[in-house]
Amino acid sequence: MEEQKSSDRGSPQPDKHALPVGELPSTGPQKEPAAPLPPPAIVQQNIDSAPPNNPAPNDHGENQEPLPVRLVNEPLATRVIEDDELSIFEATTIRYARWGFGAAILTLIVAVVTGYIFFGQLKEMASQTNVLEMGAKQARIDAKNAALVTKEQLATAQRQANAAQESVKAIQAQVQLSQNQWRNEHRPWISLQNVRPSEGFSVPDPDVPDNWYVTYDVINTGHSPATRVEIRGFITIHKNINSTFRRDAPCGESDKRSDDFSFPGLTVFTGEPSVNRNYVFSFQHGDTPTYDLGGDALVVCISYRDGSTHDLHHTKMLFRAGEGDYYTDKNGRRIQRVAGFVFEDAETD
Repeated sequence: MEEQKSSDRGSPQPDKHALPVGELPSTGPQKEPAAPLPPPAIVQQNIDSAPPNNPAPNDHGENQEPLPVRLVNEPLATRVIEDDELSIFEATTIRYARWGFGAAILTLIVAVVTGYIFFGQLKEMASQTNVLEMGAKQARIDAKNAALVTKEQLATAQRQANAAQESVKAIQAQVQLSQNQWRNEHRPWISLQNVRPSEGFSVPDPDVPDNWYVTYDVINTGHSPATRVEIRGFITIHKNINSTFRRDAPCGESDKRSDDFSFPGLTVFTGEPSVNRNYVFSFQHGDTPTYDLGGDALVVCISYRDGSTHDLHHTKMLFRAGEGDYYTDKNGRRIQRVAGFVFEDAETD
């Protein structure tokens, strides 16, 4: 019996006529239920109280006897599942399972539709991004072209501005030229003419050889009267005075006297020369008078003002001493006279 029980438990046979839960069996011939198998003998330890003659379990006597075993045979309950109805729990569970399955299907459909929509939006966004990128690229190209055009326009404007400035400068130069021309046509022009040794004096004077007495005519060849006319000059023996008389002319001294109203300034009108007699010119400081002429020269600066505009003008002039005859002074020295003065050069401003 033990071997048969072990064999039955070790290899259970499948139920060839098992029915699914909730389905009705096919209508066939009714079969008699099989007779139950005899129950196997079950070995069960007797857990009743030990006999009074037996020693206690804690005793360790040498003549300890095994406990008695009682066999209990109880039949196994078997049940044949046929057309039982589902319980409320099972029906509810199956209904919830169907609802969950339907919800899963619906969720899947929603997920697919949502994915399709997202895919369309992503595709549209990609298209818009391409459009924006193309627009940005075109904008960069347009900006570059606009920068080039602006640069060219600025260069053109600069050239036009330069041309305008040059035109303004040309107009200003023309106006200045016209003003200068008008001024030159209407201003006074003062010069010295007929420069000669003064009558009754020997030049150089044998008693005072440093001083030369000179007479000259002050001539105004312009169209306006010249006021505050002042003349200053000196005698020099420099042979290179032709290249330096413009710089060396004593205009500072004549300007100072022309601006000082304590001096009676000379006024010269057009066509009315003024004769200045016995004007004394001295040798330049540091020069030693010679008795033989050869490089002696007279350097003069004339300062005067325009009687109409009161503008200050200058005339720088250079005269070369002409060689005359010789005479002997009281000390027996042989001295060459100045026969006259020859005009060399002039500059006017």
